[in-house]
Amino acid sequence: MRQTSLLHILTGLVTATAMVITGCAHSPGGAPAPRDLPSAVDALAEQLAQKIAPEPEAPPLSVAVYDFPCNNPAGEGISELSTTIQACMAQSVTNWPSFELITRAKLGEWVAEGDLQASDLVDNSTPSKQYLKKIKARIHGSYSYVNGKLTVFASLDYLEGGQSHGVRVSLPYNAPVKPVQKPAEQKLNRRKVEQLVGQLPNTNVVPEIWVAGGRNQFRGGEKIKFCVRVDRDCYIAVICHQVDGASAVLLPNEFSQEIACRAGTIVTIGNTGEPPYVNEETRGNFEIPIMAPYGADIVQVLACTNRASLEAAVRNVRQSGPGYLANEIITDRDGDWGQAYIVVHTFAP
Repeated sequence: MRQTSLLHILTGLVTATAMVITGCAHSPGGAPAPRDLPSAVDALAEQLAQKIAPEPEAPPLSVAVYDFPCNNPAGEGISELSTTIQACMAQSVTNWPSFELITRAKLGEWVAEGDLQASDLVDNSTPSKQYLKKIKARIHGSYSYVNGKLTVFASLDYLEGGQSHGVRVSLPYNAPVKPVQKPAEQKLNRRKVEQLVGQLPNTNVVPEIWVAGGRNQFRGGEKIKFCVRVDRDCYIAVICHQVDGASAVLLPNEFSQEIACRAGTIVTIGNTGEPPYVNEETRGNFEIPIMAPYGADIVQVLACTNRASLEAAVRNVRQSGPGYLANEIITDRDGDWGQAYIVVHTFAP
């Protein structure tokens, strides 16, 4: 994310049997090979639906569709094709009564509305980790692309019991595919996050951060809005650790210096024109458009009950520059602290 006068921010995360996409292969059972990626993913969803074969009158299997990153040896990461496969799969599973799709957007709505505990999704018998008990399985995978041959690995994995189903389909695919970011390029901004976490004097404040609408993938030119909520009155700062190694402070900013946050209030940063949440407080009327360089950015919220301590941390982030990792960011340790972060993937228009 490049921070300009308009806050132009944001540069922009498994195991299976292969779905092989090549010009000469055929689908299982001797069926003709699909002619495009959407029809190939439709065939994948059909095969998965046939494999789970629920009993008559049985409820549908609730699934979440996860990422399909590139797995090339020299170019791992999320690419535009990753998002295309994921979107096609999310659409395809809705065509089969065997599945109930649980989307990120829906989870985001539950979180924002404070209804996650009240929905039937949270199993409170696991105190160390909230388990979304309604989601029974996940569909995920990866792909590789070499010399016009695209191989996609896809799997449906049950969250309990360890059962897994793999499927494969084939089709010609000759479009060039470029991964956006290699894992090595993610190390710097992840180290920054880990550094801040390690410097926290305590974790007595519990903040949340998410993207309005539940998305985590955006194209250049799209607008994004971040949402923050805390469990007690405190002060907050939002920092984007960019894929290129820079860190931009999203809040406070030139449009709003207000960092106080009341418990339970949803503080939003960035205007997308969407209807506001109930109990929303917007920090400044400005837009955050997605711009280059693209990749995986980590957006982190810091929370502290002592305003001076948090303001000192913000100053240290802004003054650190390339020497960020060599510097102490949290130098004033007074107050109760907390942090949370999310990863946002961005792509060229």
